[in-house]
Amino acid sequence: MITKMTKTMLLGAALGLSLAGAQAGDWGNWRGPNYDGSTDAKNLPTKFSKTENVLWSVKMEGPSAATPVIWGDNVFVSSSNQEKERLSANCYDRKTGALKWSHQVAKGFRQDNRSNYASPSPVTDGQVVTFFYGGGELATYNMDGDKLWELNLQKKHGEFAFLWTFSTSPLIHDGVLYMQVLQRDTKVSGRGSDDNRSYLL
Repeated sequence: MITKMTKTMLLGAALGLSLAGAQAGDWGNWRGPNYDGSTDAKNLPTKFSKTENVLWSVKMEGPSAATPVIWGDNVFVSSSNQEKERLSANCYDRKTGALKWSHQVAKGFRQDNRSNYASPSPVTDGQVVTFFYGGGELATYNMDGDKLWELNLQKKHGEFAFLWTFSTSPLIHDGVLYMQVLQRDTKVSGRGSDDNRSYLL
């Protein structure tokens, strides 16, 4: 789990259970298999520290408020690097924490002091994994890390107008990727326009 924009990712025993089970142990989006933050798994650990009930930990290159998502032996998570203004998509081995692949998706870090662009959580259905970043970058990879496509929502649909850094997380349902852009209908700190519209993609 990533806690309070720290640079360390800890995979707890609760998320490491059922490594061989394609359903029980998968957590494909930030709200989990039931889309409400719940799980049907039983007898999960309730106490955690930096070592207790931790299978492994890795040092990230920078802070992120994104939650990791898990499918099979893969743990996907976004990261940021403030000094290099790099936003990355990462895949770790669920059993060992070894880095399987990492790609820079976009440049940037943050537009305000509230959060950084790596706040949205990725999403996967076991076939593809999609990463989104607050600057508008949306990129989809196969499970081996090969890029399938990418686009920037701001470049295609107009500049975002929010009071905070845009951090909505994408969802996949029945093979369809969904993105919601709920924004102000007026300019915010000079961003956006006077006739902004919220939209669903």
